[in-house]
Amino acid sequence: MIAFFEKLTKRKTEAARQGQTAWQALVIAVADDKATDPDVTLAELDRLNKTPQDLEAAVDLLAKRRELARQVAGGAKAEADFAKINAAINAELATFTEASERHYATMRPLIQTKELAVTSIEAAYFAKRQLTDSATDPILLLAVRDADAAMAELRREKTDHDSRLKVKSDALYQYRTWPERFADAETSIERLQGEVAAMEIESLAFDTRAEQLNTESEQARQRLESPEAI
Repeated sequence: MIAFFEKLTKRKTEAARQGQTAWQALVIAVADDKATDPDVTLAELDRLNKTPQDLEAAVDLLAKRRELARQVAGGAKAEADFAKINAAINAELATFTEASERHYATMRPLIQTKELAVTSIEAAYFAKRQLTDSATDPILLLAVRDADAAMAELRREKTDHDSRLKVKSDALYQYRTWPERFADAETSIERLQGEVAAMEIESLAFDTRAEQLNTESEQARQRLESPEAI
């Protein structure tokens, strides 16, 4: 019985994903002027339980997100230009003893270009945020929420683990520093050494898992930045 419901849930998820893929394909086709038959389009809308108004809104959203993506791409080039321009400015500053007129003539266009690059980088940053905030793909949004939830849970577990490790480390320090105060110092030191060593290994596992979750979260967010994440 459990296997049946697992298969049922899997089929439902696959159907939702296929429906979302078909919807995205339809929106892209209309946006790219590749949908030429209204009857075929209406039939596809009926199959997907969508309306012409839904389609129009999605096409508008895709156009906006494509423009945002173009701005993000422009920002990447601007960042490269920004680094080169900064290097050129620093080189000019190193030879500041040259004639001020020549120095000013060289610096002015570089500074102007740098200001344009800064403006483009800032626009790209906000465009990237808007791409993420305006994404409507339910599968990707769920992936981001799941990754964030997993990271939050891992942080809670790590905080609890670190607290317990500190308690044991402090106890081990006391046993080592004042063994004469404890009748069971020798056996307690050996036990605590093993527990602390094991927990330190667990700390490394937490760090490895955190890196994995960070990678998964970043990958999910990057997919949200795609214009087609609608």
